[in-house]
Amino acid sequence: MSDRAKEQWLIDRCIAIEKLEENGQVDVMYRKVKELTDSNVRSRGIAAVMDRDGNLLTNIDDMKRRWKTYIEDLYNKQDKPTELGLESEKQVLEDDIGPEVLNIEVEEAIRTLSRWKAEGMDGIPAEFLIYLRGEVKEKFVELCQLIYRDRVWPKDFLQSVMIPIEKKKNAV
Repeated sequence: MSDRAKEQWLIDRCIAIEKLEENGQVDVMYRKVKELTDSNVRSRGIAAVMDRDGNLLTNIDDMKRRWKTYIEDLYNKQDKPTELGLESEKQVLEDDIGPEVLNIEVEEAIRTLSRWKAEGMDGIPAEFLIYLRGEVKEKFVELCQLIYRDRVWPKDFLQSVMIPIEKKKNAV
């Protein structure tokens, strides 16, 4: 947003606030003033997304397309490895697989989960796992051990969802 456009935007907001005061809508007026001046407000709906040439994008669809190409470019770099050099599961000797997953390992992994984070594709919040007790916890540990022993991951474990997070103002 150019300086002139931003200044005009602020002038328009101030005029609207003055009209609210004239009309006796003091509660709405105070809310609008707080929206304009509150430094704790995360976003005021103004996002600075630039195209490849450094031009400011203001259309939501253009911003979405730019984010899409940005993410695609990140994952389609020329220097990314094409081979991981991992041996197939059939080539690994049974002795080299390692010991079974221990209860304490699963419990430690659960204990170190971050709380109050967004849930994954399964819709299960970390707090659900953290508060598992008794037989339910034992069944969960058995499930982890089964996945490790059989070396077959559930299909939904192999999927990921990318959610774009709003950038800070004027970040490129």
